[in-house]
Amino acid sequence: MGGGCRFMKNRETIYAGGKCENNCFSHYGGCNASDDVAVKQIETCEYKSENHDIMLLSISEINQRIEEFTKQGKSIFLYTPDMFSKFYFGRLFKKLPDRNGNTFIAVNAGVRTFKQRKFPFEEMRSKGIFEIWIGVESADLNIRNKYGKPMFSNADVIKLTKEAKKYEINVCWYLVDGKEDTAESRLLTYNLIRECNPFRVNVEQLQ
Repeated sequence: MGGGCRFMKNRETIYAGGKCENNCFSHYGGCNASDDVAVKQIETCEYKSENHDIMLLSISEINQRIEEFTKQGKSIFLYTPDMFSKFYFGRLFKKLPDRNGNTFIAVNAGVRTFKQRKFPFEEMRSKGIFEIWIGVESADLNIRNKYGKPMFSNADVIKLTKEAKKYEINVCWYLVDGKEDTAESRLLTYNLIRECNPFRVNVEQLQ
């Protein structure tokens, strides 16, 4: 899922890690994009077998690739299942160096993380992160619960999306159109999009 956020013109993906800490879509076979085996199939990934971390690349390798792509004038999608989870926040995000305005990095983020701490928008900008992708999936809470999403409200989504804009951070959404959707649920999602005006949305069909 979420291919639309990565496979864009002039954007390179760096796969930093591959194991998701959530159980989203567990009743639908799980989220393949967050599956460890699926990510390790990418040729550019090297699994770090010398320790028990789920990092596919070392910090030095990640930073080297960020610098290389930046010099080529490209933006970067630094892919983890959730950049701001307990694991990645301390082991990856906090270790990224400060960068100048030439670097443009996009990352994945889980909505529930924004309820647990004050979100570091200013620090994100200093590290070159100007775009975050969150799995909203649907504005219908019943459908969202069926997908196994961590508990968050539409008010949380609204607050996050609008707050980030104050810091010139682009917030983009993953959305799902599945067999449970109805005209009413699609209208709820459409209205939420209109209220928040996210920078981009990526809609996937749930098989």
